[in-house]
Amino acid sequence: MNDSDKKESIIDRDTVKKIEWMARIALSPEEEELFRKQFEDILLWFSELASVNLEDVEPTYHVTKLSNVFRKDEVEECLPVEKVLQNVPFKKKGYIIGPKIL
Repeated sequence: MNDSDKKESIIDRDTVKKIEWMARIALSPEEEELFRKQFEDILLWFSELASVNLEDVEPTYHVTKLSNVFRKDEVEECLPVEKVLQNVPFKKKGYIIGPKIL
């Protein structure tokens, strides 16, 4: 028996059964024990991460140094009305005529 077997488990069999039910999966007893151990290992890693001193570490919002890649919103000259209307099938007095909506 090693040290990890001697200490009390973080995840018990009832918790594995509940996760099994919520995930709508059926596990054999061997699979239940395997998953219990894997869940426990994952939680132990999280507790180890929680113990890291991050006091002097600046928060990271993005892992890459990308910045806004959008173009500037600049006012430009509009198309002439004649050019806009040249391919419009229905027009009247410089306006586009669309279908009636009731």
